[in-house]
Amino acid sequence: MLGNNILAPVAKTIHMSEKLIPMLKHFFRMFVDENTRLIDPTCGSGTAVRIAEEMGAHSVLGLEIDPKFCQLAQKAYVRGKGSTISALLDGDGTPGQSAGL
Repeated sequence: MLGNNILAPVAKTIHMSEKLIPMLKHFFRMFVDENTRLIDPTCGSGTAVRIAEEMGAHSVLGLEIDPKFCQLAQKAYVRGKGSTISALLDGDGTPGQSAGL
């Protein structure tokens, strides 16, 4: 019996602490609903933000200080959702570039 084990490849393709989508979905199934307001203060590639929204979270906010990962997360979000990011701030909190989105 496997129980709650998540069997998936462990390759990190975008970010050094990238989380597996099956693992996030398993965890979020227990905690995310229409009342959830998720803040990911170190969103990296943005996977947790995308999965929480996909699973019905009321609102999601991803923060990332590294501009490279911020751009990657934005592009992945737009590619996956077909929508736009409402705001992009540089690491110092000032309005930033749209990263070509």
